[in-house]
Amino acid sequence: KPYLIASNAKVTDEILGGYLIANEVLDSLKKPINLKFFNENEIILLDSFLNEKIKLSSSLIFLSKNNYPDSAISILNGSKDKEIVFGFIGQYNFVYKGIKDRLHKLQDDHISQARTLYLLLISLLTCVFCFIVYTLHRLNNQIKLKNKLIQQNIVYSDMINKNISDLEKSQEQVVRLADSLEKTNKVLEQDLIVQTAIIKDVFKRIKDVIIGTDQYYNIIYASGHVNSIFGLDENQLEGKSFEKLFDEISLCAKSKLPKITNEEQRVWNFEFLHLRTLKWFEVNIYTSEQGSSIYFSDKTESKQNLEEIIKSKEMYEFISKANEITLHAKTPDELYSKICEMAVGFDDIIFSWVGKVNDESKKVILLHSAGKGQGYLDVVKIISTANQPEGEGPAGRAYREGNYCYSNDIENDPIMTVWKDEALKRGFRSGIALPLKTNEIVVAIFVLYISKPFYFTDEQIELLVNVSENINFALQAFYIVEQKKGVERELKKVLKAIEQSHASIVITDDRGNIEYVNPAFSKLTSYSFEEAIGQNPRILKSGHTSEGEYEDLWGKITQNTEWSGELCNKKKNGELYWEYAVISPVLNSKGKVSNYIAVKEDITEKKILAVEQKKITQDLLKRNRDLEQFSYILSHNIRGPLSNILGLKEILLKRIPTGGDEHMLLE
Repeated sequence: KPYLIASNAKVTDEILGGYLIANEVLDSLKKPINLKFFNENEIILLDSFLNEKIKLSSSLIFLSKNNYPDSAISILNGSKDKEIVFGFIGQYNFVYKGIKDRLHKLQDDHISQARTLYLLLISLLTCVFCFIVYTLHRLNNQIKLKNKLIQQNIVYSDMINKNISDLEKSQEQVVRLADSLEKTNKVLEQDLIVQTAIIKDVFKRIKDVIIGTDQYYNIIYASGHVNSIFGLDENQLEGKSFEKLFDEISLCAKSKLPKITNEEQRVWNFEFLHLRTLKWFEVNIYTSEQGSSIYFSDKTESKQNLEEIIKSKEMYEFISKANEITLHAKTPDELYSKICEMAVGFDDIIFSWVGKVNDESKKVILLHSAGKGQGYLDVVKIISTANQPEGEGPAGRAYREGNYCYSNDIENDPIMTVWKDEALKRGFRSGIALPLKTNEIVVAIFVLYISKPFYFTDEQIELLVNVSENINFALQAFYIVEQKKGVERELKKVLKAIEQSHASIVITDDRGNIEYVNPAFSKLTSYSFEEAIGQNPRILKSGHTSEGEYEDLWGKITQNTEWSGELCNKKKNGELYWEYAVISPVLNSKGKVSNYIAVKEDITEKKILAVEQKKITQDLLKRNRDLEQFSYILSHNIRGPLSNILGLKEILLKRIPTGGDEHMLLE
């Protein structure tokens, strides 16, 4: 709505009101009650898109209010606005789909967990019930057996007293009973082993690592995935000190481990970076007076996702600031300086520079730089754009190929061999070079060095290329301004020459209406500049030039052909004058006539002289004929003085002016 904004201030209030409503909605989504259902980082990214859109809209409103609606429409139709809008819509759809998926997943997980817990509870209750029933049954049998044995002992005692042979039989029965009890105990032990194996199998199926310790943090149990953290299997860990093992893989170590006391169970939670695998883990420790249960969850992916979101947010902020600089910079030098200073304001970017190329030496010349790497370009080998080792780095290749070039691992990337040592000394781990162009020709190189390896993803590169394209747009604008200034200087020279010309110059539009006349025209016709503008050259028609002449004139110039000829015109005061005119059509970029230019020379005096000369010539011819007649008469009547008459004739002929038809006639 740039034209509406330029003509109606209320439209601006409507637009800003819309953004205010959007901000209020996003702020409401950030409240704790809503963050139970939404991912805060997703809402923050959605908010960043909206802020980018608001910043861009502010620029559009500013341009529209300041009577530059065409520029606003050009920016509005550009890829930047579309990228923000599509980014916002994509993020909105992502958030919507994410919460929908999370709710479905939460519901499915809840149902699955409930079903699992229900089945597990039923299984455990069934096992416990069976175990209790079996135990009670065995206990009852044992009690019955005990009572029976007591009774039998009494009987046996009586029998022993009566008969030794009966006693021996009773002893044999006791031995058999002992064997039966031993078998029963073995069956119970086997059942316990089976139940323990089932519990261990359940833990093995859980992805997270689970460790059980006694009250001194000595490991008594570990799940099957523990090898991914400590490099040892569960059997090798049993009996080892968890504190000592944890100290070897984490910097936080013992200071994070709680004391195990007789107090009621407590929960401790923290995150740590694994020193060997460089993965992030979340640790939950549940303590009781018997010992502790420790759970490890791999959080590397979520950490990386969060880091990528932060990087993307910073990169969008980088784009916003870069665009602001390109909008306000007055010269390429100012643009280069400010873009370098702005770049190193971000944590990961530690050095930036802009350089141009010497066309003769093919060496890169530093224009501006900023950051902690000052002096780097002074000590490294010369950066070249030629096809040689010094030209195989990102800067040289970006210049030659006209496309971005980067190194995501300076320490091991072969294209950085020449500069690797000095780069690593200054903490450069990644780098990218972006070509800056004017008229599709590389005029400078913009280089960034990053403190982290493998920093550049496709998304980061695309955003940086977007920044370089915006800089190219600004450089193209500077170039056009300089070209325009040059054209204006040339136009001033031409205009001055036209103003000082003695020839009349008239410029009309395609319909023949006068748009410009020079002072020579006004001096000749007495029509001032103001009087002539908007008039048609027919105000000069005198009626002495035939309509056929005018038809020939218009027929040629409307067919894009130059016309030249003489015209008899009339001045403002009615005085007639003659001029020799050359009229040419001016074509626009589409090949159509946009203007006509007439350059006319006043030939009135020449015409008058020609008429007078014609009269003199006619008079001389008449005299010549009279003399010839007189000579003829004399030749017949007075032959004597013939020689004298011929001499007189020669004298007269010498006094007649030579030129044109008269000379031919005399000959």
